[in-house]
Amino acid sequence: MKFLKSAPIRTRHHQNNLNWFDKLVVRHRKRTEGFNQNMFREDFLNIFHHGNGRSGKSFDIETNDNDLAARLLTNVETRDRRGRADERLLGLIEEIAQSLVWYGRAFYFIQDHDGRDEIDIISMSSENIFKIAGNIIQYCPSRLEGRGDGGEDRTSREVRFLDRRKILHFTWPASVRRKITSQNKVLVTLDKHDSAVAIGFQPQVTHENPNPHTNFDFKQWREAHDLALYRATRETGWNGRKYDSEKRSDFFDCHRLIRFRRMQLSIRDNILTQLSSELTKAGRHYSENFRMEVSTTDQLPSISQLDAMEASLSREELSFKEVIEFCFRS
Repeated sequence: MKFLKSAPIRTRHHQNNLNWFDKLVVRHRKRTEGFNQNMFREDFLNIFHHGNGRSGKSFDIETNDNDLAARLLTNVETRDRRGRADERLLGLIEEIAQSLVWYGRAFYFIQDHDGRDEIDIISMSSENIFKIAGNIIQYCPSRLEGRGDGGEDRTSREVRFLDRRKILHFTWPASVRRKITSQNKVLVTLDKHDSAVAIGFQPQVTHENPNPHTNFDFKQWREAHDLALYRATRETGWNGRKYDSEKRSDFFDCHRLIRFRRMQLSIRDNILTQLSSELTKAGRHYSENFRMEVSTTDQLPSISQLDAMEASLSREELSFKEVIEFCFRS
């Protein structure tokens, strides 16, 4: 195994190519972990799509060096670099949030180009990058690399110590991490014991007994399942896309929806705070007194709007329709 100071590599590691030791280190996550878990991730990330298509300016950037700020943000790697600056920034925030949902962290690398006045901010896989004792390291399993003659050589394992000044590191807010970790423990159990388990209790139809009798009450099983879901999601406010229950009031649903939107917006604002801090740190590698702050404008929904809406709802000064329209439009 080699230990070296170097730039990170972007090789993706497929689980079937790793040996037992590599699998202990590389945090490979399956993209189909369970119905409820995947549904929560989709709903959680939807908040970052609502800024697209707005005619007004979504973000304000305050800095003491506009040229350096533009160099940092112009070449940020997102899925679509062709859009407006606001759209690229919103895409960056969404991709950071997506990495946080899957791995609990996100890393970006600032790449310079010799002889060119450009800076690229490149997304790095969080599967094999770790922050240990103040150091940021990347574990690189053995891999095949091509040679000039068309052949391939297998490299040895590497532990790369990365330059902290050129790494942007994002993590969950501690309070949100606790809420989602607690919720996921229950969602994992609910996904494991889904309706297929309940159906397994039903007796099989046979030729001799085409209408078998069962004492299993699927309705009671579903009620217990829903109760466990609502208790698990009490802190986040997510409703599991259940909009048609006769046992919940509109008042309950609206408060839940506001709570879920508040959590989403708090994470968005926290990512912006971290992004401002990380870009300021990175910019000081090029200009000692560089400062940069990214914030939302009134074109995007805010937590203060949700707080005011919740207070009005409690005083019966706001209709349920207005709450739902605001939350799904914002």
